[in-house]
Amino acid sequence: MLNLLWRPTVLLICISGGLLAQSSAPCPGSLATGAAIEVRWGSSTWWPSVLVGCKGAQYQIRYTSDNSLEVVDGSRVRNINSVAPPSAATASPKKPAAVKPKTYSCSAFVGIPPNGHMQPMPAITIKSGGVYVHATGNSRGDFTYDSAQSLILFKGGNLDGQAARYDESPTGAPTLHIYNERRSRTLIDCD
Repeated sequence: MLNLLWRPTVLLICISGGLLAQSSAPCPGSLATGAAIEVRWGSSTWWPSVLVGCKGAQYQIRYTSDNSLEVVDGSRVRNINSVAPPSAATASPKKPAAVKPKTYSCSAFVGIPPNGHMQPMPAITIKSGGVYVHATGNSRGDFTYDSAQSLILFKGGNLDGQAARYDESPTGAPTLHIYNERRSRTLIDCD
């Protein structure tokens, strides 16, 4: 049985969009081909990218972290030159000293934008003492946390070898963001 739930490289293949044909039509708003932009991934993560082309409300972008191409809906794109500095209410996530023990509900975007949807994924329970339980098969394993990098490394169980970014919103809500194998993009968000 193929487990797509925790093999992010397989999931990444499933969610990558097709490429737009080159278009000489101008992009909506103040964006032009080659513009430095950010693309929203999940509910609140923004990734540096470059605008490759557009067709209507669809934008072809290239992530600067790994040079991968994706077609995204215009609602997920913002011009980095027009982004206001963060206020206290929208400040960057905090790097907590320790991972908060709790059960984290997880989800991932599945499909090709704009026709995809958020898909619930198995929950992860973080316990004290560096232990986690994955809801699929009640699988158990250990984890280590590097607070300087906000990085969780899983060992054993269903998440063996996976890495996740851990942070807290300005209001203190803890979140896990499980990375793809290259750690260039998060694919599964848990809160």
